[in-house]
Amino acid sequence: MLKHLKFAGIILFFSVLFMGFGIHLNSNRVLRLAKGNYFFEQTRNSSIISQIVISFPNNNTVSVVKKGDLWHIKEADDYFASFLKINSLVSLIRSTIIFRADTIKNNVLPFKKEECIKISSIDNKGNIVDEAFIAPKMKENKHHYALLNGEKFLYQISGNYNITSNAMDWVQMPILKITEKEIKEIKCDKFHLYRRYSEDVFIDVNSEKVVDYVDSFINSLWYLSSDKIYHSVNFDMNSYKRVKDFQISLFNGIIYNISFYEKNEEYVVNIKLDNDFLMSNEGINWLKENSILYDGWYFKIPKERGKVLVNYSI
Repeated sequence: MLKHLKFAGIILFFSVLFMGFGIHLNSNRVLRLAKGNYFFEQTRNSSIISQIVISFPNNNTVSVVKKGDLWHIKEADDYFASFLKINSLVSLIRSTIIFRADTIKNNVLPFKKEECIKISSIDNKGNIVDEAFIAPKMKENKHHYALLNGEKFLYQISGNYNITSNAMDWVQMPILKITEKEIKEIKCDKFHLYRRYSEDVFIDVNSEKVVDYVDSFINSLWYLSSDKIYHSVNFDMNSYKRVKDFQISLFNGIIYNISFYEKNEEYVVNIKLDNDFLMSNEGINWLKENSILYDGWYFKIPKERGKVLVNYSI
């Protein structure tokens, strides 16, 4: 009996030894298979991602939320996300490759977790699909270190994750991008400028005098951006004074009705699009598609730009 027990013990010993060796080999096989795989594979394979939340070491958060067919930025009062930014983010997430995967030993990491950006992809039921911590690139490493979904692997991944933490960098901008050659007519309560062709100078309709010093006004309209956005339900209009209204008509038939509000030298604009009766059907369709960028939105603009536009006179 004792002889049989010893023999069984020997068999058990070698079984455990071979099992351990097999686990070791399988672990190495898993790591080898991980190399070259897509890092956000679960996100890539999901068709119901409705939100991507990026948390930064400076405590800023950018939440990209899908509503219908469009993406919005939660921290910008749910204004529309920049098409270019979203395309770049989606491309980055979809194309990130694992270059190396090592088992984490004794919870020792070559970076501080609090210095990482955290990217969470969330499905339409509110479930986290992927949650990754991505460290800044180190001088001696051309890849980012990263952690994924609480796994005990330290990954090195491709991609440039030098992502801006300013929510306003993620919204569709500029508000206006009107060039001098596009403008046909400028109207407000104090003056009315008009010209027939883009090569002509502006004429004051009331005095019929040439006005050739509108550059400062027009230059302030070019690439006008906002540093804060309010939806109408969150904009306290009673605390602002409506100080100026302009109607700017373009040669292509688009009309911008721009209202300026001011409070303690803080300038906010509201824009409504319209069209003249000569506008083509194609132009009218463009107008309908782009009106959502303005309807019900109030844009805080830089103070110096606001001063120039509001105080302009001839």
